[in-house]
This record gives sequence, structure tokens and C-alpha cells, in this order.
Amino acid sequence: MRVPLINLGHVLDHIVMLIYPTVVLTLMVEFQQSYAELIALSLGGFIAFGAGSLPAGWLADRWSRDRMMVIFFIGTGLACFTAAAASTPMQMAAALTAIGVFASIYHPVAAPLLVASGERIGRTLGTNGFFGNFGVAVAALLTGALTDLISWRAAFAVPGVVCILAGIAYLTLVPPLPREPRTAQRLEFGFGRGTTRRLLLAFFTTALIAGLIFAATTVLMPKLFAERLTGAGSATQIGGFVFTVFFFAGLAQMIVGPLIDRYSVRPVLLTVIALQAPFLFLSGEAEGFALVLVSALTMFAVFGQIPVNDVIIGRYVPDAYRARAYALRYLVSFTAGMLAVPFIAYGHEAGGFAWIFTALSLSAGIMLIAALFLPGEAALRPAATADQAKVSPAE
Repeated sequence: MRVPLINLGHVLDHIVMLIYPTVVLTLMVEFQQSYAELIALSLGGFIAFGAGSLPAGWLADRWSRDRMMVIFFIGTGLACFTAAAASTPMQMAAALTAIGVFASIYHPVAAPLLVASGERIGRTLGTNGFFGNFGVAVAALLTGALTDLISWRAAFAVPGVVCILAGIAYLTLVPPLPREPRTAQRLEFGFGRGTTRRLLLAFFTTALIAGLIFAATTVLMPKLFAERLTGAGSATQIGGFVFTVFFFAGLAQMIVGPLIDRYSVRPVLLTVIALQAPFLFLSGEAEGFALVLVSALTMFAVFGQIPVNDVIIGRYVPDAYRARAYALRYLVSFTAGMLAVPFIAYGHEAGGFAWIFTALSLSAGIMLIAALFLPGEAALRPAATADQAKVSPAE
């Protein structure tokens, strides 16, 4: 039951973080404030989503990854209830921050649990990534439907109930994995210092820019479709279009994951990044049905990059340090992601979505240059540990 519940957690993690970008369209009327003012309330949540990764990873490595998953589920559910009860902008900002704190636990804890399963990590992480992107896809549709059929408060409360039930199931059905002594492994890589520097420089630069692009595109998509799709007036209709785009894009990870198991990381990464720049630019210009098509291709390339970065850590970092390594990776990505909120608010006021997507397209071009510095597979060797032998690239 561990892996199914971890995959369910990925769905829920992205749903709860993306409820507000759709709910905000309703709150503009209820709170009588502009989109720029209200979307800024989510900044605290995105900051916590990134900053919380480091302490979560540290606790997971030194205490228990499985018990941290229980805290993630139940804490996130309770935080969703506080958002459902909010009646002022300040209360909503505090509730969104609490959601970000507990949601930040998931990624640095779940990834090493999946890698430890001993299966091909490209396929395993790709499948898990699909579930996460299904959460991204269904968030707008579920939120829109619950808002139209019941209220925006139900859009927070219903996922909150599911989170708590999942936490109870995890606590009851999943026995904690035994932990190796902390002194059993040292953080060592199987390649030279120069190669290590190149790997880290390319890895964290691409992770930083990818975090900004992922957060910006997922947060702004409901508003983009509300402005540019004729006839998409209700929250449910907008959510349906967003779901279609994100669900299609989520299939990228099911494709990219197995490719990484068969081929070198570098060409796969360069390919998905190279597709992002032109499609991001076109997304800023398109309208109507063309917007849906171009947005789907854009998000396919954006989502396809995610498992590549996770596989690099899974292959080259020893198990005893993986949660902290994933925590650092997600801290970098989500810290960049938190900049997406003020970036969108400023860009929407300054030049609209054309300005925003042009800036994102240029960022993707910079990311492609950084990825060119990633060492080839021949220069990289898995860390010399027993668990790494199980997850080495296929010959």
C-alpha cells in the first residue's frame, strides 16, 4: 500500500496548492479586490512550499520518512479546513501559508521512498510524476465544479477530508521502513571533482528556471483561459479546459521516465527543454482553440522535464542523504516558483500575458544553455553503494 498511497499523495499535493488560482476568480467578487491583489495572497504558501522542503528532508533522513508522510496527509487536510473557514483576505493568506508548510513535506520525502523500492527509477518516478500532474490537471476542474455546485469553501474542504482519510490509511496500513545507521554511508560521488561541479551547476540552474516556468504556467492558466477563450465563462468550463491541457501534458512523464532508463539523461533533458521556448512564446500570442493546442504542447514539454532532474539525484546520491538532496532540489525549484506569484501579478498589470510568456520563453532559452553543460553519461558513474546498484541506468 505504500506506493499507491504515495502516488495518491502526489495527486493531493498538487491539488491543494492549485485550488486558490481558480477560487480567486470567485473571490474577486466576494472580497471586492483585483486579481493582482488577491493572487498575491498565495505568496506565503509558495514560500512555505519551498522553504519547508529542507527541514522536511532533514527530519525524514534522521527520523522516519513514513511518519513524515502521515504528517503531510493529516496536516495538509487540517490546513485546507482553515482555508475553507477564511472570511477575510488576511485569514486566507494565513491558511494558504499553512497549506504550503504541510504540502512542502511531500516531495523530499516521497521521492527517496520511491527510489528505495529498487525498481527502474525512471519508470517509477515517471509514473509518480503522472499522478502529480493529474493533480495539477484536475485541480482547476475539481475546484471549478465544487465552486459552481456548492461553494468555494467546499473546494478546500473536500480535498481536506480526502487528505485526512489518506493519512489515517497510511498510518494504519504502511509499516515504517527500517532505517540504516547514519554512519553507514558517506556522501560520495563516483566521478571527479570537475565533473561534480559541472553536474551541480547545470542541475541547479535548470532546476531554478524550471521551477519558475512550472509554477508560473500552472498558476496563470485558469486566468489565461478566462480571458482568451470565448464562451468559457463559468469556473467549471475554465477548469475543464485546464484539465484537458494538464492531463495531456501529464502523459509526458509516462513517456520520458522509461526513456531515461534506456538512454542517457543529457539528450532527453535537452530535447524537452528545447521544445519549451517556442511553445511558451506562442502561448502568449494564441487565442481560442489555438490557445488550447499550444498550451497543451507547452505543458507537455514543461512536465516532461520533471522526472529527469529527479532521476539524476536517485542515481548519484546515496540513500542516507537522498531526502536532503531532494529537499535541496525542491527548495531551489519551489523558491523560484514562489517568485511566479509576484511575477504574474506585475506582468499582468504591466503588459498582460504576452509579456509574461515572452519572459518565460527567454528564461527557457537560458535554461537550455545551462543544460548544455550537463556532463554526458560516460563521465558519470553511480555512487558506490549497494542500493545504487539496483537503480543504475540500463545498459
